Amino acid sequence: MKSRITRITLGVADMLRAIQFYNEGLGFSLSEVNEYSATFHMEGVVLALVPWDILTNDADVNNEGEGFDGFVLSHYVNSSDEVHEILRNAEPAGAYVTKRATKKRDGGYSGYFSDMDGYVWEVAYYPNA
Repeated sequence: MKSRITRITLGVADMLRAIQFYNEGLGFSLSEVNEYSATFHMEGVVLALVPWDILTNDADVNNEGEGFDGFVLSHYVNSSDEVHEILRNAEPAGAYVTKRATKKRDGGYSGYFSDMDGYVWEVAYYPNA
């Protein structure tokens, strides 16, 4: 397994304003927009914008912002078995699994944990990624 951060997801209050800021204000190249997210492909990582409530629901964390900074670091792996393995190993090492691995509506498979300092990680497998 390779260790890598594949995606950084930011929970945003206003999608249109955030897209405009990152695209026009910072010059990031917009890759895809749909009803759930906007993505900007950067060198070696994807920056994704997701409405705050959708992100907190997906990660199964508090929607009021208490204890959640509004961003998720994602680690994409090569199989659903690896998702389970990482979640299984993270817990005894001190992580708190916020959401057990499940199939996602977009065809992916992921689970979430928060580390000892409260940073939220998604471990995900996407067959077509």
